[in-house]
Amino acid sequence: MKGPALLAFLLLAAAAFSPAQQVTVLSPNGGEELACGEPLVIAWSFSDLAGDEKVVIALEGDEDFGPIAIADVSQGGLEWPAGRKMDGSFARPAAGYRIRITVRANESVSDTSDGVFTLAEPLPVVTLVSPNGGEELATGRTCTVRWSSAAGGLVSLALLQGDRELGAIAADLPSAGLRFAWRVGADLLNGASCPVGDGFRVAIRWRPAAGGAPPAGGEDRSDGTFAIRDE
Repeated sequence: MKGPALLAFLLLAAAAFSPAQQVTVLSPNGGEELACGEPLVIAWSFSDLAGDEKVVIALEGDEDFGPIAIADVSQGGLEWPAGRKMDGSFARPAAGYRIRITVRANESVSDTSDGVFTLAEPLPVVTLVSPNGGEELATGRTCTVRWSSAAGGLVSLALLQGDRELGAIAADLPSAGLRFAWRVGADLLNGASCPVGDGFRVAIRWRPAAGGAPPAGGEDRSDGTFAIRDE
């Protein structure tokens, strides 16, 4: 075998026996049922990739899809609030989801969960207890706004009329406090006056004390509407 032919043969042989770049999804790998926002570790293995190689982690499904995160392949895993996408929104609860991990610099190196998993409705982090509909509140009087909470952190309260948010009643209250004495009719935190009338609700929003975006299940509001009347 002559020189050029021998060289070509050796190069082909080396390519055939060189380890292939690979990334493999370890979890979730099928069969899981997760509430939106529930913490889950996405784990993967890899071979023949530089540790600082970036991988794109994405959610795939018939009902929803989108990127979740970008990470160094050497991390081997990350904690994911189930269903949360990079834009902060949560995927629609449904069956048939998979995780896909792709090397950003070489999209042919990719893997997907072997089986599908289910995203269920989020577990409530905070639930408004009262006022919950049917009340008639008098201006100048105190209404105790009550809530239950499954986590520490901070909550804010807002007054709504119909679909319109009028403004905040209170902000950055300890979630563990479980109640706030609201003086009905007092100006809202944005300076707006509190009107009288019908069709009001209170909304409560939870967030981590350390900051960051609220999770799925981090908001609730009165089930029904209440009225505000002049004393």
